[in-house]
Amino acid sequence: MGIIRNIIDDNKFSPADIPTFEAKLFYEGAKRRIDLERFAVLLFLSTFIATYGVIGDSTATVIGAMIIAPLMRPIMAVTAGLVMGNLKRAGFSFLIVLAGVIGVIGLSWLQTEITVTRVISFDTNSQLT
Repeated sequence: MGIIRNIIDDNKFSPADIPTFEAKLFYEGAKRRIDLERFAVLLFLSTFIATYGVIGDSTATVIGAMIIAPLMRPIMAVTAGLVMGNLKRAGFSFLIVLAGVIGVIGLSWLQTEITVTRVISFDTNSQLT
């Protein structure tokens, strides 16, 4: 039990860790534009990959797209903003999540309209059932 106790004690979250935590989690400060651009590019790529994974009925491709998708950071930022009582941060992070979800749905629809020439059956595609 001593090893586990040491690991827990060494990795406690202290007040000194809060600025680093906030800098990595929230889209603020000098890195805001770069972080949002990175978010948009990764979301675009993961949407592109996931849509082709669904069209091609490839579970591994869809899972790979989920690994690339950057939605976890803004979701955690919403939670952290609410826990910290900072509704401005939580609200902005929620808007990022909402914009990301709407963008993914729109991009997937557009990509499907452009590339799919046949009807994809719900019965034969395991990604849709």
